[in-house]
Amino acid sequence: MLTKGIVSSQSGNGNFQCSRPGFVFVSRTLATERCGDTGFLYNELLPLVALVSHPGSGNSWLRYLLEGASGIYTGSIYTDPGIFKTGMFGEGDGPTSRRTLVVKAHPSHEYLINITASFDKIVLLIRNPYEAFVAEFNRKMTKDHTGFAQVDDFNGEAWLEYIRIATRDWAMHQLHLIQSKKPLLLVTFDELRANMSRELRRILYFIGYKPPDMERRLECLDRNPVGDFKRPQTRPSYDPYATDTIRMINHAVETIREALLFKNLGNLPKWERGTKL
Repeated sequence: MLTKGIVSSQSGNGNFQCSRPGFVFVSRTLATERCGDTGFLYNELLPLVALVSHPGSGNSWLRYLLEGASGIYTGSIYTDPGIFKTGMFGEGDGPTSRRTLVVKAHPSHEYLINITASFDKIVLLIRNPYEAFVAEFNRKMTKDHTGFAQVDDFNGEAWLEYIRIATRDWAMHQLHLIQSKKPLLLVTFDELRANMSRELRRILYFIGYKPPDMERRLECLDRNPVGDFKRPQTRPSYDPYATDTIRMINHAVETIREALLFKNLGNLPKWERGTKL
């Protein structure tokens, strides 16, 4: 089924089916399509846009929202069969295929593809690092996008080593993107969570695509905002951050805030924490 530059993955029997080398067979019915048909672009109508975030910042959730709002699959520089099985059939399609709305990338993996050289525009999703680091540590320890690490895991050397590396990378890699000359749109996880429809409109406007049924799709997403990629919570039942790590993370937040303000790209919420006594 072709609809204004989009090729749908709907099969003749009413199911959505995909089978690609390296992936398991997936079939889903229209009932799981939530907010309308979704398909690939079949020609180069849109700029090549990277959706970039530090791991644990809600990239997969934003992809779910963008697919629902636009009716176009999102892509990735990775090939994650788990994400493909959820119905994100643009996963692994090829980062420069131009068949998807945006392409997921983490700046720490820029060795896989040169983000600033390969893409026309960048959507930079930034989440409070105190939340993002716990979310990504949960994923690393459980190998699951919605799993939880054990409490003891946050008391060990693995957590401390992860924080040291993650804080350095969070600041360094995002600073590189902010200082690049590519058009960049800042999206914070806080604003996406609080003003979802507004932020999705901003992103689609930045990309240069307005689906004819956008308002209906956004209303549908208001009723179905979660998808398969949000944990009920991202923090353990206690605070795993010690005074020295709080100082380090606060400095990283201040560095990125100053860089964004200098480039007139926006600001960050007050994420800095007070140190413990």
